[in-house]
Amino acid sequence: MSLRLADPPPTYDDSWARRFQDDIENESAYNEDFINGLLIGRTLNVETVVLTANADSTTVNDVNSVTGSVIFLSALNPRAAAEVSTTFAIAGNGSFTVYHDNNVHIDREFGYAIFGSGAAIATISYPYIFTSAFAGAFT
Repeated sequence: MSLRLADPPPTYDDSWARRFQDDIENESAYNEDFINGLLIGRTLNVETVVLTANADSTTVNDVNSVTGSVIFLSALNPRAAAEVSTTFAIAGNGSFTVYHDNNVHIDREFGYAIFGSGAAIATISYPYIFTSAFAGAFT
């Protein structure tokens, strides 16, 4: 009876495991930076808009806007500040509409922040941030 040595175990390239580990470490660092940014007010949902002259509304395209979002407007110059009481926004999917006085002024600039409907915002705007580390937390 002859004994035959068993075949050596198959070798495989484990570089995928190293890449996966690197991805997890990079993602963790990114998520940490993102959360620290949130804690100091960097929310990635703030922009500016100049109201359209000779019109009573201005449409703003912003993927962070979904039906049910809350839009906060803040005047950035004196002319805009004079119109705060007659200016408001209504959110829609992918855009929102700012309703305002119809006049010829071209320098009415507002800052805005969009809040609300977090699951939709996370899916639309920040797909990389809310990954395995947060799976299920926003559903």
